[in-house]
Amino acid sequence: MAPGRGVGRTRERLRARLRQQQEEEEVVAARRRPRQEIGSSLSSRGDRQAEPRRSWDPGGGAPEEELDEDGNFVTFGARVRRSLQFWKDIGASPVVLKWIEEGYDVPLRERPPTWCEPNGKGVMEHEAFLREHIPELLHKGVISEVSERPWGVSAINVVPKSNGKFRLVWDGRFLNDHLRDMGSFRMETLARMRNMFEREDWLLSMDLSSGYHHLEIRPEDRTLLGFSLFGRWFQFNALPFGLKTAPLAFSKMMGQLAKFWRGDGIRLSYYLDDWIFCNQDRARAREECKRLRADFKAAGVCVNLEKSVLEPAQCIKHLGFLVDTQEGSFSLPEDRKQKIRNGLQALVDAQDGQVRARELAAVAGRLQSCALALGSSVRIFTREMYAALELRPSWRGMAPVTQGVVQEALMWLEVLDCWDGQCMWEQELVEPRVLWVDASDSAVGGWQDGVSIFRFWERFSAKEAKQSSAFRELLGILKLLQLLVEQDGIHHEQVLIWTDSDNAQIIVEQGSSKPKLNKLAAQIFLLCAEHSLFLRVRWVPREKNVKADIMSKQLTSGCWGVRWQWFEELERRWGPHDIDRCAATWNAKLRRFNSKFRCAGAEAVDCFTQDWGGANNYVCPDFHMMLRILHHVRRCRASATIVIPYWPEAAFWPLLWSGDGWTDWVKGVMWFPEDGQAFHPEHEGSMLGLGAPSFRVLAVRLEQE
Repeated sequence: MAPGRGVGRTRERLRARLRQQQEEEEVVAARRRPRQEIGSSLSSRGDRQAEPRRSWDPGGGAPEEELDEDGNFVTFGARVRRSLQFWKDIGASPVVLKWIEEGYDVPLRERPPTWCEPNGKGVMEHEAFLREHIPELLHKGVISEVSERPWGVSAINVVPKSNGKFRLVWDGRFLNDHLRDMGSFRMETLARMRNMFEREDWLLSMDLSSGYHHLEIRPEDRTLLGFSLFGRWFQFNALPFGLKTAPLAFSKMMGQLAKFWRGDGIRLSYYLDDWIFCNQDRARAREECKRLRADFKAAGVCVNLEKSVLEPAQCIKHLGFLVDTQEGSFSLPEDRKQKIRNGLQALVDAQDGQVRARELAAVAGRLQSCALALGSSVRIFTREMYAALELRPSWRGMAPVTQGVVQEALMWLEVLDCWDGQCMWEQELVEPRVLWVDASDSAVGGWQDGVSIFRFWERFSAKEAKQSSAFRELLGILKLLQLLVEQDGIHHEQVLIWTDSDNAQIIVEQGSSKPKLNKLAAQIFLLCAEHSLFLRVRWVPREKNVKADIMSKQLTSGCWGVRWQWFEELERRWGPHDIDRCAATWNAKLRRFNSKFRCAGAEAVDCFTQDWGGANNYVCPDFHMMLRILHHVRRCRASATIVIPYWPEAAFWPLLWSGDGWTDWVKGVMWFPEDGQAFHPEHEGSMLGLGAPSFRVLAVRLEQE
C-alpha cells in the first residue's frame, strides 16, 4: 500500500500544470524589460538618479519587483493570495488557506485599551535611513499611511545589523501581553536536524526575500499594529517583526511547502525564511533546484537569489555556520570568528577595567550562539562574563572587566581556532566505558565493571569535606577521571558516568554561576579535551546507585511495542531477526537486545554505539529518534525491519518515500491496523502516553546492497 491513496495522481497533475505555467511565464519574462529602482523618499522624491534593477531570472521564484497593469507594485501577500489554488493543490491546512485568503487574524485574548508609545532614540539618530526605508515599505505595501491614529501605536526603533546596515524594529511588547498563549513550538535548527545530512551530500540553500511580508494581516486587525513617525500615522499590512506569534504563524505557513516536498522525497530543513536542501547525487540536486524554484514561484514566494546557493556544493554557509558534508562538521565562517576576536581583544584592552554592558553582553552572546561549532564549552567558559554583567548599574551603564573576564577572553583568543569545527554527527559505534560515582560527607567512591572490575575510593581533605554536595560530586568525577587517565591511560574513548546528583549532571554540561563549581566543570572539560574523551554524565536515583542491576527497574520511553502475533508476522516476512535494537527487559522480542539504560539481559547500552552491519535488525524505536535511526542504518549498511509512524511531513520521510514510490532501500512495507490493537498496553509516562497511537503506523524493510 502506498501512502496517500490518490496523492500520486494529484501530484502528477500539479507538476504538469506547473510546467505549463512556467513555460508561459518564461515567454512573458523574455519580453519584459528590466525595471528601475524606486528612488523616492519622504524628504525628497527623484533627488537621486534611479539605478537599473537586474533583470529577473524567470526560474528563480517570484520576482521581487512585480507591477500590475496600472504600474502599481504587487505586494508579497497579494502574490501569495493569487496563488491560492497552488496552496490548495499541495494540501495546505485549512488554517493556512484562511490566512492566505483573508489575512492573519491576530489572536487576541482580550482587546487592549488604546495606547500610544514614544519611539526609541534610534529613530532620531538614524533619520536619514528612515526617510529612505519608509517609502520603500509604503511602495511594497508592507505598511500604509492612515489619516487617523490607529488603535494601537507602538514604539519603533532603529538598530544596526551585523552587515553594517540598519533594521527597523517595531516594539510589540504591549500588544503581546494581550495575545492568547499559542503554546511552544520547536523550529528546525541545525542542531536538531544534524542527522538529516549524509556524508558527501550536495547542498543547496534558498533565502526568501522579506519572508514575513508574504503573510498579510486581516484588515480589521491592522489598526493594532500602528506606529507614528514624523508626525504621521502608519500601520502594518503584513506580518511585522516584534509580534509574538509571528514566528509560529510564518513557520506554519512554510511548513505546508516542507510537507509537500518531503512527501516527494526531498530532504530539507527550514528555519523561518532560510532553507537548506541535500541530495547524495549532484545531478539530482540540480534537478531538485529547478523544481523548488518553480514551486516557490507558483506559491507566490520570492527567493533572494543573491543570498541563495543554487549550484550544489558540499560546503555552504547556512544560519551563520559552515555546513561541510565532506569533513562532516559545523564550523564558523572567518568573518564571524573575527568579530568574536575583536570583541575579546576589546575586553583584554579595556581601559580602567570597564566596558559598556552591552558590549560585554555582545561578546558573551556571540560565543553562546556558536555552541554548534565550538561545543558546549561555551556555557562553562562564559560564566565570568555573565557574572560581571550582573554588576552593571543598567544596560546603558558600564560593566566591570574582572580578572576572571580577562582570563576567559585570553583563553578564547588562544583556543578559538582549535575548538572550532564540531562533528556533524553524534559519537557512535563505540560502546562507552560505564562508571558510577558517589560522594559522601568524607570520601568519594567509584567503580566500573565490564571486562575488568575497577574500584576507586579516596578521602576528602578537611577543606573539601566542608563543601556542598554538588562540589563533592563534581570533585569525585574529576578525581575518578584523573585516576583512569594516569593508571589506565584512557584516550579517545566515550565515558558514561552515573551519579545520584542531578546538579552535577547539569553543571558538567552547562557550568555554574558559582565560581567554585564552574571551576571544577572547566577542569573536567579540559581534562576530557586533552585526552579526547567524550563524556556524558547521567543521573540515577540515590537508592539505585549501586553496582547491581541499577537500571533494570527504570521506566523508559521504550515501554511500548507491537504485540507478539504481529511481531511473528514480521518474522514470517523478513525474519528470522537476530537482535532487537530498542528494547528493555519487559518488552524485548528477541533474546539479544540493546537497551537505552543498563538493565538485566541487555547485550549493550545505547544501540548507537553498536555496528548493526552483518545482523538482521528489528527496531521499534521512540518516534523522535527516527531520523537518527535511519542515519545509523545507512551508516552501518545494515538490514533492518523498522516500525515507523506515517508522518509525511516529518524530516525523515524523504529517506523512505521519493514522491513516486518507496526509495531504493525500502524492500517491503507492512501496515498495522488503524485501530491500534497491534500494540501492547503502555506504561504511564511512555512515549505515546496511555492507549494506542492516533495515527497510522507501519513497518518497513530496509536493505542495502
